[in-house]
Amino acid sequence: MGVAGGGAHPTAGVAGGGAQAVAPMTIHGLRGTVIIQAQRLGIPIATVAAIVGHESPLTTLRHYTAPTRAEVAEAAARVSEWIACRG
Repeated sequence: MGVAGGGAHPTAGVAGGGAQAVAPMTIHGLRGTVIIQAQRLGIPIATVAAIVGHESPLTTLRHYTAPTRAEVAEAAARVSEWIACRG
């Protein structure tokens, strides 16, 4: 059975069977995705806050900061390297 507009379902042929359930995206979820991706692109947090309409960058940091384990590990390594160069 095709999807509206024709063609196969986007998950047809995916290992494990047919269609996979996908959680619906909300506006709030989209906002969070944009904020996290902007942070990962290195856009300053004040700029990200302005883009999404937060009056304060602290609101953005408080509710949408989600570093990955790899980002935390990289940051820790950079700080350790900085400390070692000073010793």
